[in-house]
Formats: sequence, structure tokens, C-alpha cells
Amino acid sequence: MRRLAACLLALVPMLAGCWDQTPIEQLGFVTYVVVDGQPGDVTTYYNLIVPSRLPSGTTSSSGSSYAVVQGHGHDLVAASRMADLRSSRRLYFGQIQAVLLSEHLARTGGTAAVVDYFLRSPKTRSIAFMYVVPDDAVQAVAGVMPSNAAYPAQAVAYMSLVQRENGDVPPMRLFELASHLASHGESAALPVLTTVKGGFMQSGIALFRRLNMVARLGVDEARTLGLLTPRTRMSMLTIPCNGAGTATAELRQIRTALGTIIRQGRVAGFTLRLTGSLHIDHLDHCPTTLQPPAETALRSAAASILVGRISSLHRALADVKSDPLGFGDVLRATSPAAWSHVASTWPAPLASLPLQIQVRLSPDDSGLLHGTLDEGGQA
Repeated sequence: MRRLAACLLALVPMLAGCWDQTPIEQLGFVTYVVVDGQPGDVTTYYNLIVPSRLPSGTTSSSGSSYAVVQGHGHDLVAASRMADLRSSRRLYFGQIQAVLLSEHLARTGGTAAVVDYFLRSPKTRSIAFMYVVPDDAVQAVAGVMPSNAAYPAQAVAYMSLVQRENGDVPPMRLFELASHLASHGESAALPVLTTVKGGFMQSGIALFRRLNMVARLGVDEARTLGLLTPRTRMSMLTIPCNGAGTATAELRQIRTALGTIIRQGRVAGFTLRLTGSLHIDHLDHCPTTLQPPAETALRSAAASILVGRISSLHRALADVKSDPLGFGDVLRATSPAAWSHVASTWPAPLASLPLQIQVRLSPDDSGLLHGTLDEGGQA
């Protein structure tokens, strides 16, 4: 009897484990997906990692480390099932790092369905980065193999993290996009992704109004929008100096404050206040030693440049009635009564409301440089 009990106890550990586990060799790890088409007719491109071909510390990669599987259907569920039928591996979405939308899909109202699909999936990461891809670049983006990354999604993720700090083209994650799409006081804005030789390139910003993309702005406007994004830590600025010279500077410790102007219970305009410190990196045909008057003049010129850039961006946003800065949310939070008069038509009132801009830049230690080398400068 004791021997029987001992045998049964010995068998207990063998009964534990994941009996329905799928071997890793049979999984296709989807790292990013490109969604094209329009509502009711969706085409997807799933970029899969091939783990056995990824380079390691002791071995180099053997062949391509990724594969692309295409799916098609009336929605993402049907497209995913078709891709499963075409793939030799079971698609696994737990490692998605980016979700890319074609411009046509974004303009025809397909964005909300894509966000809803991936947020509802228990295996999808809500921190995946979101992008819009120009229609003529969908095929290239779906199949590009960057030269500076082990697999395509790694290049997209690293690029997004860098831009999150530099603020040139502000990135957005899946859960953040969902919040913006659901908001009536703040519009979404997604970076535009395309390809260059050997990799990806961010080429502007896609503006949304409610659930639909309404415009695409260039890199200059995207940089200004990134400058005003709360997450931005630093931005570069080129300042005219001494007639024909230029100074390259870093704008640091950036802070942006939005406000409202209320008159007789109604919104009459908005205010935007930007503060930061100016760090001079390089002087070209400028005074080699910046004494206080010259340094003050540089900061004044930098502030004027920023006011012009912000004014230009505001006009572009007003033209397409998009509010990615969130003036509507500020109005709703600070003046609910005034918000009630414009809530049903927001962000259309942005086109007729003025914006007062104030920029204040403080100096740092670079404002009084001594002995800076400059071939064309003056002492």
C-alpha cells in the first residue's frame, strides 16, 4: 500500500504543466501590422519575426529574420483568419510594437475600428506605437528591412522612443490614440511613416478631427507641434546672428501652458505661453564671445522665431479644424459654461478665435561663452 502511495506521489509532478501549450517553433510573433483599405474591405500585412534567424551574441543571422503574411476580409477579424490560413505559423500578437494605418483607411473612418480591435484583444500590447502611412508607401513599409536593426519593428520602436524625447515628430501609443479619439476637446495627431534607402523615415504629421484624418502636414509643422507636446524634453533651433551668421541652439526645459479668454460667459480666444532655456551649441559667423547684449539679442530672436512658428501652426490647424493641442479640453475644464456654447461644433470655433502667444526664454551657462572657436566670428 505504501509502495502504491509512493508511486502516485511520484506521478503528481508529471501531471502539472501547460497541456495546451503551443511550441514556440510553431508561433509567428507579429511585431507590427500595416492595415490598408477602407471600412468593409480591409487588407492587412503582418510582419513576423523568425526567432531562429535572429542574430545572437555568438551567431550571426541566417537569412531574413522576418516574414510578411497578408490577410484580407471585411474586417480585421476576417483578415486575421485569412492570414492564419496563409501562414505556416500561428500568429501571436503579444509582441506587437507598432500598428500602421494607411492614409486612405484613416481618411475613410477606419481608424476607430482598428484601435478597438487591438485594444479588445487580450494578447495585444496597448503601448504599441501608432503611425499613418502614405498610400503609395504601404507596400514598401510592409516589407522594408532596415539596415540598422535586427528586424523592422525594432527600428520603428527605437525611432519612436528617440522622437518622444526630441519632439521633432511627436509619437503616439495605441492607448493614447484611443483617448484622443474619444475626446471631444482634443484631436488626435499621428506621425507619418515612410521609407528611405535602408530604413524608415518620419515625414510629417497626420491630423484628425474626431474619428477621421483630415490633413497631412509637413515636417516643419510637425516639429512645431512636437515642441508644444508635454513629453518633449528638447528641441533644436537655428537663429540668425550678426547679419549673415547663424547660431544653433537647444531649447531645454520646455513648458507649455494653455489658457482661455472668457468674455461675458463665452470664449473669446486662447492663450499659449511657452517657457524654456536656450543653450547655444554652435556659432557660425557670430561673436565668438557672447557678452550679455549679444546673448540677449539671440534669445529675443529665438523667441520671435518660435512665435512665428506657433502662429503658422495655429493657422494650419484652424484651416482644417483640428485641435491636437487640446484647447477644447482646457476650455471644458476651466469654463464649463463657456464650453457648453461651443461643444457641439468643436473644434470648428478654432478658425474664428484668436490666439495670444507668449514666449519667454532664459539663458544658461552657454550664454556667456569664452574662447569659442569660430573662423568667421568677431572677438
